[in-house]
Amino acid sequence: MASFRTMDAFVERCTYSDYSLIFHYLIKPAQTFSKGISSLRHNELKYIDFPEKLGPFTEDDIETLGTALAHNRRCVVLCVNGTGIGDDGVKIMMDALARNQTLLAINLGHSNLKLPGLRHISERLQRDNPLEWLFLINNHIRDDGAQILSEMLANNSQLVEIGLSYNRIADAGAISLSNG
Repeated sequence: MASFRTMDAFVERCTYSDYSLIFHYLIKPAQTFSKGISSLRHNELKYIDFPEKLGPFTEDDIETLGTALAHNRRCVVLCVNGTGIGDDGVKIMMDALARNQTLLAINLGHSNLKLPGLRHISERLQRDNPLEWLFLINNHIRDDGAQILSEMLANNSQLVEIGLSYNRIADAGAISLSNG
């Protein structure tokens, strides 16, 4: 699988994919939760977005998503931005990521993550994983969370970009990240 060093290169490569209904960063939005899960289970789509308008995910939704993601061999971009999956949901997603070697980008923005969720991400991404883009926008991450992420960055050579805008990282956290 080709590795893309910038999101622009990735987007340019994906522009002419075999799917014409592309939405925000070339992600096909799931019209319903079950349609998105079905697409993951049957390896139908490369880009899947679960829009915020679907509402917060339930525990069962997250379990179903994790199972589908673990067996998917086609999806390269998954957006669960705004679904409120929280720390337990991130653990399920990271466990699924251990078995998924095709996902290159995941958007976990607005997911209500706290330190346990960041630890799950850090632990998973310190191991062999193809993920190149991780978006954690607007999760209220502070300096202690930045420290956890910096430990992951020190042991991850695959990650190209980590989106941390609209968090609460101060100077100490920024320094920690830059040393990671």
